[in-house]
Amino acid sequence: MSTLKVQLDRIDLSTNSRDTSAALIKLLAPHVPYSLHILGTILNTSPRGSTLQNVDASKVTLWSTMPLHSDAISTTIPPVLFSVVTFSHLDHHFRFFCSGESRTSDPPTEAEETHVKQVFERLRDIAGEARPTCDSILTVLSGSGWPRRRIDTDPPMIVIWAVHAKWAHVLAPMSTFQHPSQRYVFPRGAFARDGVPLEVNRRTTLRGPGGDDSEADVQVSQIQASDSDLSFVHGASSVPRSEAYILSRAPYSVCLRSRGETGTDGLARQPVACALMHSDGSIGALRVDPKHQRRGLGRLVVRALTEKLDFSKGQGDLELASDGYGDLGGGALGWNWTDTEAHNEAGNRFFTSLGGKENGWTGHWTYMLVNPDR
Repeated sequence: MSTLKVQLDRIDLSTNSRDTSAALIKLLAPHVPYSLHILGTILNTSPRGSTLQNVDASKVTLWSTMPLHSDAISTTIPPVLFSVVTFSHLDHHFRFFCSGESRTSDPPTEAEETHVKQVFERLRDIAGEARPTCDSILTVLSGSGWPRRRIDTDPPMIVIWAVHAKWAHVLAPMSTFQHPSQRYVFPRGAFARDGVPLEVNRRTTLRGPGGDDSEADVQVSQIQASDSDLSFVHGASSVPRSEAYILSRAPYSVCLRSRGETGTDGLARQPVACALMHSDGSIGALRVDPKHQRRGLGRLVVRALTEKLDFSKGQGDLELASDGYGDLGGGALGWNWTDTEAHNEAGNRFFTSLGGKENGWTGHWTYMLVNPDR
């Protein structure tokens, strides 16, 4: 086995970023769905629409173990083993993908484990050199078993979001905490349904409380800058999010409001369900008010969000997207996905009922000290 150290090189996104994103699609599309979170982090740095936009280099940093530009991808056969890493400046999380994840039925090889270990060793060095840019806003104390918002006296830490469980063993000695999660994946068209799309500000009739046939009117809207909306979204996850981050995702959110109910600030109808697309393309912040559960609101809000994210409106194909023109919608390439904490029984039952587990896998939100030996 080769003893050469893995090189993890930063990719310049400040020039020809559209070509770079097209090259990234060509490189990673054969590895979908395992590479979706990398593609989503890149594609969602700019406003989404019917065509792919230039990557906003102020919102993401990208590294790869191989050259990543259109000429290199078009003229070079990608190596069997390679890795790509992103850092989102919106949520301060790293994302990692290794091509070995596509071999889901096989255990990791020695070469793959060595490769991944060296990538993460280099990544911690990079994070240390760039401090405090890559410091996570979260931390977890050894033995505490639960993440919390980082304060100034905490040691610098990085978070790598939902690393594939295939690498859990090799990364365990380097990690302070590995929080298990389940990824649920929905291919393009998974939520397709006949009928009128659930457009923003449209009203729809649902089952009444308890599942009876009484009329209950809800309005399909999006998250607003109101105390009631922000409080409702904050309650959707144990992961702390800033108000600025939540509002940055508002254009890619759905909020259901019940007729006759107003927020505590009196500015908007009280939310009864919500969901949004995170900066990496994943669906998150899914919440249904307990008083309005068992009425189909969870399915409705997910369907409404995926319809909103169908920027291609059913048009286009992968070849068009890989040429740097068409945006197939969803989190990336028309696909949608979500990560749910392993202990969240209700969430896991819900997304399993939608069929997302058939294409899913286990991952770990991985917490590492930047320079534990310094």
